Amino acid sequence: MPTTLAQLREQVKVESRVKGADNLDGFIDTVINEQLVNYAGKNRYLEFLKTNVEIATVNGVDAYALPEDFGSARLVRYRNSNGHTRTLNPRPQFIETANGTLPRWYDVAGTELKVFPFTDIPGGDTILIDYYAIPGNLAGSDNFPIPRIMSTVKLEAIRRVLIYNRELAEAGVLKGDAVELETRGRPTRG
Repeated sequence: MPTTLAQLREQVKVESRVKGADNLDGFIDTVINEQLVNYAGKNRYLEFLKTNVEIATVNGVDAYALPEDFGSARLVRYRNSNGHTRTLNPRPQFIETANGTLPRWYDVAGTELKVFPFTDIPGGDTILIDYYAIPGNLAGSDNFPIPRIMSTVKLEAIRRVLIYNRELAEAGVLKGDAVELETRGRPTRG
């Protein structure tokens, strides 16, 4: 079983009957990285969970920049300077106008985290975020981060190489196998 991107790429080339001179290394690497990001975004694997990421508050400011690799929020908390921490809930569609209180809700808007209400947020408090990160691109010697979905990603990469080489009948067969393996590789919900 391959463990690095380079090993996985070579296995894709062998199983899709691509010769080394075909120069598809960049294409295969792109497909593998694309599939990794796709599956990580859909299934929220614990391998990409980051916890207790701190964002310092600023007096009277409601929007804070999210980390570069932010994918989706799992838990958002507000901690005051005394150390008391409370969970912020996702902002509902309709909320009353609440002024003069500490934050109770949050909303993710693009690359920012907005907290509501914000008029009484003092500087020096902390917002703690647990979130699922978007995986970065793998390079040749990087280990594949989620071994249980490697076969799914490999089948999808082989399918895409076959389509690229106009071998459509074989690619159609592999699509069903890849979907089945993705379903088996999903994290269990508890």
